[in-house]
Amino acid sequence: MDIREVPRAPFVRHPWERARFRFFRTVLREAGVLRAGARMLDVGAGDAWLAAQLVASGPPEVDATCWDAAYADPAQRARAAAASPALRLVSEQPAGTFDALLLLDVLEHVADDGTFLGALLRENARPDTAVLVSVPAHPALWGPHDLALRHYRRYSASALAELLAGAGLVRERGGGLFHSLMLPRLLQNARDRWVGAPQGSDAPPDGGWRGTALSAHLVELALRADTAVSRAAARAGVGLPGLSLWALCHPG
Repeated sequence: MDIREVPRAPFVRHPWERARFRFFRTVLREAGVLRAGARMLDVGAGDAWLAAQLVASGPPEVDATCWDAAYADPAQRARAAAASPALRLVSEQPAGTFDALLLLDVLEHVADDGTFLGALLRENARPDTAVLVSVPAHPALWGPHDLALRHYRRYSASALAELLAGAGLVRERGGGLFHSLMLPRLLQNARDRWVGAPQGSDAPPDGGWRGTALSAHLVELALRADTAVSRAAARAGVGLPGLSLWALCHPG
């Protein structure tokens, strides 16, 4: 979760975020990344929850470095450090190479995404490094939510493919993610277009879950079924549209 989204009071983690973690954990496991001694760099790690979950669910020897410019603020760094004492938190690009680079919903926050990605690969990747990327999909879905999160863009499948290829990355597999959430976002954008966005919609969103524990569980189960479709489609090489795009790559 982006640190700007973290509620100040204790909160329930959003089922979308839990389903997203489980999906990417499976992708990394199937790619052989979550192994003893593996070194991961989580770029734009936010509150570091996802990296902490990956370390906790992998072999004890998995090592994770979380890089986020927000950690230059001691208060923000302390909030991220609470996720796990096993994480290494840095506010500037670290030196050295890693077995895996995670760029999960990061590139849309960068003005010059191609230059940023190229510099990251030159400094932190080897030919055998796994690079896992996710971005918000479909420019036509652009709306107040993107503005609130300070996105520069949403990506078409062709735009993401061009970006990855331009950086010298070869896609192993990937596709759409969260297919069932496209219609709600379309309806939300239509409402904002015709009725107007709700007051305060340009403020940083609250990333916590506002419903009950039971509703969170049910929504997470539904989203996990959604992501199972994503995995099956990726294995079959079928491109299904979703609210997000993802790709597992390696330097070519």
